[in-house]
Amino acid sequence: MTEWMLRDVSLWIRANYGPKLGIFFTENGMGLYNSPMDDWDTRAVYHSAYLRELMRTVNEDGVNVLGYTMWSFLDDFEWSGGYTRGFGLVHVDYEGGTLARTLKRSHFFFKRMMEDRAVPLVLVPSTPSTPTEPATPASPSVAGTLAPSVCVVLYSALSLLHTL
Repeated sequence: MTEWMLRDVSLWIRANYGPKLGIFFTENGMGLYNSPMDDWDTRAVYHSAYLRELMRTVNEDGVNVLGYTMWSFLDDFEWSGGYTRGFGLVHVDYEGGTLARTLKRSHFFFKRMMEDRAVPLVLVPSTPSTPTEPATPASPSVAGTLAPSVCVVLYSALSLLHTL
């Protein structure tokens, strides 16, 4: 599904079930083979596009979006690829047997989004980037405000990681 389809599906649900029905997107993510730690240029770009389109749906179309959860917090076992496709913000060392968890670079995207309460604009770079933190996000007026439920879900997930 592309980011514009997220909007189309939301509009279809509203048209067919009424404007009061709340929509909660329970799983949306991007699996990368061999789950690189430096996943900023792919995962952050992906979630920026999807969440910005979702905010557009809320702000411009008035769709009642209650929340959105990204898939997934941790790299996990996927039926179609085993442990080879990492969807998580956190890498899990399955090969070494330690199951050690390490934050991937894309966690900066979600961290910044929660701190600023706005979806950062992350574009596909013409060349791979290497900064330790991503570029400054778009202003909240451009990005739209983030639904509180999204912040709560993401904050809870990142807080849990720091207790491990």
